[in-house]
Amino acid sequence: MPNEVTQNLSEFIDKKLPSYLNQAMAAACAEVQGAARERCPSDTGNLRRSIDFEVSDDGREGVVFSNVDYAPYVEVGTGIHSSRGNGRKTPWRYEGRHGWVTTSGNRPQPFLEPAAREKQSDIEKKFEGLF
Repeated sequence: MPNEVTQNLSEFIDKKLPSYLNQAMAAACAEVQGAARERCPSDTGNLRRSIDFEVSDDGREGVVFSNVDYAPYVEVGTGIHSSRGNGRKTPWRYEGRHGWVTTSGNRPQPFLEPAAREKQSDIEKKFEGLF
């Protein structure tokens, strides 16, 4: 027969902890989302508005992301400027609206990863007292 402490702990883990984790994770993701929106370069505002987050039902995972197709190219850069080192190493040409353009790529303008690093201590505070 389980004792009262074990029973209470089990009930907390099964019924209350997922809700607390979900709330803490959502708050942590919202912190990163806000910082990423502040850091995000803006031309039309589309990229900035697209920064969102999702939290799993049990609160164990949270993801801050942008769903616009060019977000990774802004975050990491392209061509010789890619911060991951996997960009094209030579210049290339393409036909633009006003004729032919030669480029070596775009420099990175990171906004997601720096936002997460910047908010690390705030993220940790959201989970204090849960464990």
